[in-house]
Amino acid sequence: VVLAAPEDAGVLVGVGPEGLHGAVVRHEYNQGVLRDAELPGQVDDFADVSIEACETLGTGRDVDGIYEGDPKANANAKRIEYAEAIDPALDNVAGEGGALGRGGMVTKIGAARLAARSGAHTIIADGRQAHALTSILAGQPIGTLLAATVRPLDARKRWIAGHLKPNGTLLLDAGAAKAIQERGVSLLPVGVIGVEGEFGRGELVRCVDEDGTVIAQGLVNYASIEVQKLLGAGTEQISERLGYVVEPELMHRDNLVVV
Repeated sequence: VVLAAPEDAGVLVGVGPEGLHGAVVRHEYNQGVLRDAELPGQVDDFADVSIEACETLGTGRDVDGIYEGDPKANANAKRIEYAEAIDPALDNVAGEGGALGRGGMVTKIGAARLAARSGAHTIIADGRQAHALTSILAGQPIGTLLAATVRPLDARKRWIAGHLKPNGTLLLDAGAAKAIQERGVSLLPVGVIGVEGEFGRGELVRCVDEDGTVIAQGLVNYASIEVQKLLGAGTEQISERLGYVVEPELMHRDNLVVV
């Protein structure tokens, strides 16, 4: 959840599966400092950071959500409690940013749409409201919920598939290549017979068969120097070869896309 704090300060916090302990985004800003940055919407653009690991994102400032009209000009304007982030009708009610809030609701909705691409929902709320964050986490109807229309897993796999510059290559034997192509299983060390390039844990690498054809790519659980030691190893041999176990797979099927 990302909430705005009083007047000239704000806090961005990402909330993942482990709640606040899984926060992945936190940025404090002061509009007086950013005022001369000449970057329209720069504050809300921070919402595009580490969205993949978030389940819910929130953003706000001096209003408690999106309204059908300007609540400052029309006291009868109704707050929109729910909408899909991709709904084009939101553009008609977004309004303009003020002199010290250049991003305005337009940029907040833009941030919500970026989050939605990764399967994260967005809540736009007033962070000045007492206990706003805990109320949102408790499921209370605060602010405006802009819902994502894709599942986080689907979004992550699209993100993986869309990366054109892997950091390394894993050479698979015929059995592993066939299993991944036909059944979409996780990649185990026993099926890897070669490694090229230097990469760290969590980086994107591609998988090729013995003919050199790219068959998949994904996020690897071990660095290249570790993979070298694990070539052809059974799962039970990981600890023996490395002295520790990060994960039983080199690449989990949730982080692997057949191409």
